[in-house]
Amino acid sequence: VLKETVGSQDQVLAAHGGFNHITFHKNGEITLRPITLASKRIAELENHLMLFYTGIPRVASKIALSYVKKIKTRQKQLSIMQDSVDEALSILTSKRDIKNFGELLNEFWQIKRTLSPQVSNSTIDEIYKKAQSSGAIGGKLVGAGGGGFLLLFVPPQSQKKVRESLKKLIFVPFKFELQGSQIIFYDAQEDYSAEIKRHLTRRTLLK
Repeated sequence: VLKETVGSQDQVLAAHGGFNHITFHKNGEITLRPITLASKRIAELENHLMLFYTGIPRVASKIALSYVKKIKTRQKQLSIMQDSVDEALSILTSKRDIKNFGELLNEFWQIKRTLSPQVSNSTIDEIYKKAQSSGAIGGKLVGAGGGGFLLLFVPPQSQKKVRESLKKLIFVPFKFELQGSQIIFYDAQEDYSAEIKRHLTRRTLLK
């Protein structure tokens, strides 16, 4: 409807919550397979992640458009990125060292940066370099890139140092949402009033 060049993963994940493997089919269909992880493993991953707002605003559709137009020339990168999804699931669903996930995140980001010059910039590269020199193992810009939020994988013992090195950025504490979108406020009176209006409208039409 909006004709914007953006993905649908954010909407799907927000609707369902939790950990999922999403498949986007060529015919437009989207299938979702929930990934079951032990609560201890989820907590371990959560405790290794830090989120910062870079302070750089951007329009995601414009960033995405910069590499979607040349998508056919980026098949090698896209293939590697797709394989990294399976590798990430293998790490999380096994007893492998959680640090492997951080290393994979770094590899993923380095590949994504090659999709378009607009995915990253000198400011973001400098922020990422500071984070790594302070103890971050990997990370990536959330979404299309170009700015917005930076997700970092940092061992707990290095997180204080990373926060100090990125003190000019806004640190955003977060936790995983396992329930998905929910109705958090329901006004029964408003719903009842709407039903009365519909009833009165129907009576008027019948007359």
